[in-house]
Amino acid sequence: MRELGQTLHAPAAHRLTRHARARMMARRLSAAAIDAALQFGRAVYVRGARVHAIGRKEVNRYLRAGIDLSPYEGIQVVCTPGGIILTAYRNRDFRGLRRAA
Repeated sequence: MRELGQTLHAPAAHRLTRHARARMMARRLSAAAIDAALQFGRAVYVRGARVHAIGRKEVNRYLRAGIDLSPYEGIQVVCTPGGIILTAYRNRDFRGLRRAA
């Protein structure tokens, strides 16, 4: 099984706000977790922001491809439409990512 660091894409430098950097440090979220969410997570537009999230479905899908995302399950990264990271957190409840009816 391939570890995330052995994927085809190397972790990229992302543009973060000071708030995002502070939240990542406070929540002990690594750059690898952020990169995994941006590279492999589902992208949903919610309230004007793009949210990348790794849930159970992504973990199972990529596990079949030989990539273990289980350490990153629940990671959500909130970005501006331009790609700047506003904040990041771990939350396994994805109900807030549903589109308004």
